[in-house]
Amino acid sequence: MTQKVAKKPSLNDLEEILGSKERVLFYLTWLKHDRNATKAYAELHPEAKESSCQVNGSRALSKIPVNLVANAYGLGPEKYFEVPRNAMDATKWNDFTG
Repeated sequence: MTQKVAKKPSLNDLEEILGSKERVLFYLTWLKHDRNATKAYAELHPEAKESSCQVNGSRALSKIPVNLVANAYGLGPEKYFEVPRNAMDATKWNDFTG
């Protein structure tokens, strides 16, 4: 059985998904900065203060669809459902009280 490999989106695909070139640029810069929204915003707006970069970077990231963010972290649907399934099947208890 051959497994399908997901196609990486092109820039045009990203623009269609995200709705604007500015969001594409932010998303790609966010990836470049190891998924750090503050650094991504700071690169795109070097005149902005750090506190503004933190707030505006977070706002910009909130406009990116969750599935793209999850994929950037390697959290596809399989992983998303695997973690709770494994937690439900867990039998070991860690007692951190002493």
